[in-house]
Amino acid sequence: MNIRGIVLRGIVCAAMAVFVPALVSATCSNATLNGVYGYHHGRFGGSALFQEVMGQFTADGAGNISAGSWTKSYTGTITTGTTVGTYSISADCAGTITLDTEDEPTPSHYNIFLDNQNTGFQMTQTDYNTDQPGEGQALGTATCSVPGQKQVFAANFQTEFPLLESIVGQVVFDGQGNLSGQASFSIDLVKFSTAVNGTYSENSDCTGTVTMEVSGRPTMHFNSVTVNSGRELYLLETDPGTILAGTAQQ
Repeated sequence: MNIRGIVLRGIVCAAMAVFVPALVSATCSNATLNGVYGYHHGRFGGSALFQEVMGQFTADGAGNISAGSWTKSYTGTITTGTTVGTYSISADCAGTITLDTEDEPTPSHYNIFLDNQNTGFQMTQTDYNTDQPGEGQALGTATCSVPGQKQVFAANFQTEFPLLESIVGQVVFDGQGNLSGQASFSIDLVKFSTAVNGTYSENSDCTGTVTMEVSGRPTMHFNSVTVNSGRELYLLETDPGTILAGTAQQ
């Protein structure tokens, strides 16, 4: 090995010596989950009991959840509600969440696993006879209001109820409550692309609504939750008879 190789190898080994112990020794606690989080979870197929839940809650850093609100579509029946709860985060950054009045059975229980930055988590319901994976992300530093800033999102929606349906597209929020864009649809395996228009609202707590109009189709209405410092939205359609959920990212 030449001198340059020996030097580079020494640098790499030194870097590993510095960073590997730091990663191994990283720990979490209840204080790690602290602030406002958006989340969603659901199930599709199998039992034909299709469901999607989207919501927002505040974790206090001490194991308590407050200000929980949610929207649920259960086989096309839309309900909304509020909840409180508790959580516990272990040193290995895994944990549990219990929500008192969010899903069946009541209370409902979830295992969660925090991501590498501890700003989001993967989740699954652990109650008997349930199968509901999902995820959550911190709201972060977002400031939500209309009027606000212009934002461009790439969006993705999918459902298996009442038909196989997927939508991908780009949507522009103009900062004044109006949206426009274009989307590609696949509905019961029929494909088409078209323009979309509509409106949106943003509450100060970063929940909101989105309305999308597509030529030849009923107007679609969504509840939304902002996450990831304003760079992403969770969305759930609130029209009866539908279960259409998705995300939109800047």
